[in-house]
Amino acid sequence: MISSCAVGRGRLSPRRRPGPQALPEAGGSEAILVVEDNEGIRRAVRRMLTQLGYRVIEAENATEALEVLAAEPVVLLFTDVVMPGAMDGVELARAAMARWPDLKVILTSGFPESRLSGNGEAPAGLRLLSKPYRREELARALREALDERQSGGQ
Repeated sequence: MISSCAVGRGRLSPRRRPGPQALPEAGGSEAILVVEDNEGIRRAVRRMLTQLGYRVIEAENATEALEVLAAEPVVLLFTDVVMPGAMDGVELARAAMARWPDLKVILTSGFPESRLSGNGEAPAGLRLLSKPYRREELARALREALDERQSGGQ
């Protein structure tokens, strides 16, 4: 079953604007590993997550990410799908979840169809946040994933 960032969908649409009843941003203090090969995007994501109160650890590629996961207590992996190297974000997510089953994962991509199921939806058990996204959308996706972990649901 596909975990969804928006009800009934496998991804959160970047064009969806919260209505007047939108909930305020909810941050946290959990450790999040951001895996992004583009330094500018990685820096922007780090800034947003830091402003939301999260502890941010960065990696430039999947190999570096696996090394960080082995050394650091990380609750959520936030990874780009399209990355250079032997392993893309989906493969990284699967490898990380196999080794650390409690780890939550959110994939992000501006080109989701290129390495996903062909229809832009995340593989079963993974969430997808499509680029570009706003801080509110990022905050909501993270909180949904992290709260799912705390309540024991998967």
